[in-house]
Amino acid sequence: MSISYTIDQEAEIIYITATGSINIEDLVNTQKEIISHHDFKKGFNSYIDFSRARPSPTSDYDKVKWAASYVESTQGKRGKCRCSIYAPHEDPYVFSDLFSRLTEHLEIKTKVFQDEESAKAWLAT
Repeated sequence: MSISYTIDQEAEIIYITATGSINIEDLVNTQKEIISHHDFKKGFNSYIDFSRARPSPTSDYDKVKWAASYVESTQGKRGKCRCSIYAPHEDPYVFSDLFSRLTEHLEIKTKVFQDEESAKAWLAT
């Protein structure tokens, strides 16, 4: 798996792209790296692209719950923001939707889309 990210200061969006088999631990480690990055700012939205994430993700409920707990523990650093997940394929969509449900009580609002235009448009609203 490969995860890359860019932080667009002007748009205040963090773009994350995962390619290959998704590993929850690597996704959390990427989040840790992003939060400690000098360009990261509280309130920045995130756009996660899982369109090239294949084969199916290596995750289970406990790992997704662990990732949701990590995001909750960093809520103070993230502030009020949105996370749009583009997951057009079934397996990444299922675990992304589970993550969204496990974090729905947080200030960070996460929504999962199977359509790229809708995923991007939701961040702009």
